[in-house]
Amino acid sequence: MKLPPTLQISTYPPTRCGLATWAKNVRGSLIATSAGEVHHVATVEPNWKSPAIEYAPEVQLVLDNQDLPRYRDLADAVNGSGYGAVLLQHEFGIFGGEYGGYILEFLKNVDVPIVTTTHTVLSNDPIAERKRVFQGVVDWSDLLLPISRTAQESLEGQYGANGKVIHIHHGAYGLDKPKADSKEVVRAHFSNHDLSGEVWLLSNGLIRPDKGIEYTLEALALLDRNLDYCFIVAGQTHPTLIENGKDPYRESLEELVRERRLGKRVTFINEYNPDDIRNELLNATDMGVQSYPGKDQISSGITAEFLRAGISTVATDFDYAKEVLEDDRGVVVSLGHMPSLPSRLAEAIWMLYHDKRLREEMGSRAREFAMEHMDWVKAVAPRTREVLMRAAQSSKRPSRLVEVA
Repeated sequence: MKLPPTLQISTYPPTRCGLATWAKNVRGSLIATSAGEVHHVATVEPNWKSPAIEYAPEVQLVLDNQDLPRYRDLADAVNGSGYGAVLLQHEFGIFGGEYGGYILEFLKNVDVPIVTTTHTVLSNDPIAERKRVFQGVVDWSDLLLPISRTAQESLEGQYGANGKVIHIHHGAYGLDKPKADSKEVVRAHFSNHDLSGEVWLLSNGLIRPDKGIEYTLEALALLDRNLDYCFIVAGQTHPTLIENGKDPYRESLEELVRERRLGKRVTFINEYNPDDIRNELLNATDMGVQSYPGKDQISSGITAEFLRAGISTVATDFDYAKEVLEDDRGVVVSLGHMPSLPSRLAEAIWMLYHDKRLREEMGSRAREFAMEHMDWVKAVAPRTREVLMRAAQSSKRPSRLVEVA
């Protein structure tokens, strides 16, 4: 059965953020698996947008995230448009109003069934207003797509969403070719960077403090100076952290590298890499490192990419890592006493560095899991399409009224 046209609401390229990349991949994988179906986008213009931004043809509507009346206008534009379902990508910080509350103005006025991917679900949220807003998103959505089992449990147990929660794993693309081949491609592309180490460690994606990269740097400083590795920190700083041309977090990392005399072992690639180079870099990597300092992260695109690329991963025990790296698909390090975290990370990195067979076995299990559950085209798109079809076949909308601040 052919799926009616759908509209996805999200940030979207050329906006540079993880949610925009996600939305692009959702649409691309749906198109790849459903010939002739129409999947449009209503892009959310964030605070950090570039001037005179130009969007791709699939972007049919543009929402100024700080203009409350535009949310009602968007609902009016969607109503009667012929869309069978709306796929809303929800993340705090994307929509206007306190804790993104403006999105409720759209949700309570739109007639088309809403499927919402919940990228952040805060368990036991201590901030009443933020919880109220998110409860409204939950109540006004017809179906909810959490990215982890932990998020699913919170939605059902704390937000009363029983009966409309469907867990679909984080999507990921990847290459299947020898690592040595990808290493040569990456070295040629980044010829102005020193990528001479035999074993490549990677921190990938937009840089921000909640990734805790400094803990990895401190861990590397504890290792034998004769180890032949290269730690690649690939990605630009998140645009919300750049003010007046200043990039304090990246500068603090670079200063730490100098203080710990890690210059020959750490390479910063301060670029927003296109998909082809990003995938080559992932495929070339021997070990992923995620030293996130917080436990409550319930999704990570970087972790999903590491799994799909067949990379052995060292990660702190944040919720998502514990879930997807179980069954020996990676090494999970307890956050525990934070001052001693670098020593625990160093121990795990040292172990994998010296055991190539273990790295390969972990990577093989990781890739097998990701191919079954996370591959955008083979796994995520078919399940997403099923959910959109289910929503499109139901005209029922939530009946619980939500007051919008």
